[in-house]
Amino acid sequence: TYSFSAIQDTKENTEYTSIDDLTLTGNYGDYQISLGGFYTSEDKGFQTGDEEYEPYTIYGAILNTADGKSYGVTTLENLWYGTKVPEVEIAWSVKNGKGLKRGHGSGGEFYQFDMNGATLSSVTIITNLGVFDVNRFTIEGTDEGAAQYANSLELPEYYNGDLGSLTLALAADSKELTISGVPTELQDVTISVSGNLADKAEIQDGKVQLKSAPVDGTSYTVTINSSNYPAITRTVSTPISGAQKAELENWVKKAEVVEGYDNDADLKEHVQEAKGLIANPEATSVEAAGLIGELTEKVKKHYPTVDATATLKGSVLAITLLDKELTALTNPTYTLTYKAGKGSATLTGGELTALTQTLDNEPVVDTEYTLTIVSENYQDIQVVVKAEEAVKLDTTALQKAIEDAKALKEADYTAATWKTVKEAIENANKALEADSQDKVDTAVTALTNAVKALQKAEQPTTQQPATQQPATEQPTTTEQPTTQQPASGTTTVKKGASYTKSGLKYKVTKADLTGKGTVEVTAPTTKTITKVTIPATVKIEGATFKVTTIGKNAFKNCSKLKKITIKTTNLKKVGSNAFKGIHKNAKIKVPSSKLKAYKKLLKGKGQGKNVKITK
Repeated sequence: TYSFSAIQDTKENTEYTSIDDLTLTGNYGDYQISLGGFYTSEDKGFQTGDEEYEPYTIYGAILNTADGKSYGVTTLENLWYGTKVPEVEIAWSVKNGKGLKRGHGSGGEFYQFDMNGATLSSVTIITNLGVFDVNRFTIEGTDEGAAQYANSLELPEYYNGDLGSLTLALAADSKELTISGVPTELQDVTISVSGNLADKAEIQDGKVQLKSAPVDGTSYTVTINSSNYPAITRTVSTPISGAQKAELENWVKKAEVVEGYDNDADLKEHVQEAKGLIANPEATSVEAAGLIGELTEKVKKHYPTVDATATLKGSVLAITLLDKELTALTNPTYTLTYKAGKGSATLTGGELTALTQTLDNEPVVDTEYTLTIVSENYQDIQVVVKAEEAVKLDTTALQKAIEDAKALKEADYTAATWKTVKEAIENANKALEADSQDKVDTAVTALTNAVKALQKAEQPTTQQPATQQPATEQPTTTEQPTTQQPASGTTTVKKGASYTKSGLKYKVTKADLTGKGTVEVTAPTTKTITKVTIPATVKIEGATFKVTTIGKNAFKNCSKLKKITIKTTNLKKVGSNAFKGIHKNAKIKVPSSKLKAYKKLLKGKGQGKNVKITK
């Protein structure tokens, strides 16, 4: 009898109930079945007719075998009822099987039944609508059309001989699995290893060749396949590594000196466990990885905290530490994660060398990301940040100020005033990657003021004019009058010579100081640039040269380069692979009058199919 108030007399199965989908490879036991007619979605429940359903609550089930034995299973332990599966599922294990796997731990003997190779005669389902005794078992492999049923289900028999001699071993630096003790009763044996390490590979001289070496801290499932028994599975991992031992020893030392250690019984217990694991010759890397995580967490609870805020605008992550400098954190790293299905996925991460990071992967606007900052001397920092549209900064004035300042000659000015300009140029280049317009505008002002404050260096007395110019009168350009330039043909600029201007490297393709000279852009000064402007002209030795060519491989593998502005209207040639490997969503902006011509000129120069050419 049952003590549920709503239970009625036992009912035989209806035409809408059945036992379906026997599997031996489910995640929750050695055997797994589903209950046809017992649906789990909101719009379906217990099926009472064609497209007719009734809400119900399921309390448990009983597995009945042909030898007259019964085994009770309970909801959320053996029996799963929820929207994650279309129909109710039941899973259980045999004695000495792989054990029922539950979300809150591995099942013990209580969840293992003496049913190896048994024959199911019926399954009794206990619900608030009554007790249903289902003895219709769907026959696998039936043709399309009306389903066929049997009145019993014979469960495949697992190997129940002695597996005490079965041994498995992996090594992190080896692409071999060592295996011994496989029962001789198993026929046509092959081995599979999870993580795509092996798929039905043969055993040769006690070894199985793997596709790749295993990774420390990872648990692998080894499946022993045979033609006469269901698969036998075992888990294995690499031995504890030297690096893991060192890390455990490091956290043990840190634990023993934290304030309040003597009164923290839990932490002391973990320290003793760590010492035992270090000394254990049979310890595995999975055990070590788990204990490192636990010990780290428990030690860090004694560390001080740091508050932080963050913004994520476009691909720029800007972090603010409250009351702390980044240098206060020892070996900080960061990760940026987001929800993906039931778990999470990582967008990016790495060493936190600066509080502003330009991300390689573009975040999705309005998506929430979790920023985690880990260091060795503070508790982990977690901040939830929502991705926003990129800040569109105008750096035109700043780029021009940098170009004009770099065209000046150091020898013409005093060392003190030139030092100020040099520092302002360095800060201006950094401001090109700023995350706010205010920082860009401030850099323009600082560089402009530094140039205005330049003081002319004293020239030899014989070359000074009779009347000195007032110190406040500064030249607006360092170009000399054309009468002082060498005549064409006597120029000191040679064809093929290389020069660097405003973050770009150039090669002279035509040497001429009368305004007819030309140059080719050969490369940026750094492969990590995110934006670049190819000017119409550049100043070299005081003369103007037209930019007419972008050289072969000029911006190859500049993977962060997302914005290219071409200002020259004299572009005649673009070399092969000039833009190969730039950011997949880069934009190339060209003069409106040259849009059609430049699209043709830039076609097939290595950039991805998503790169846009606009005016």
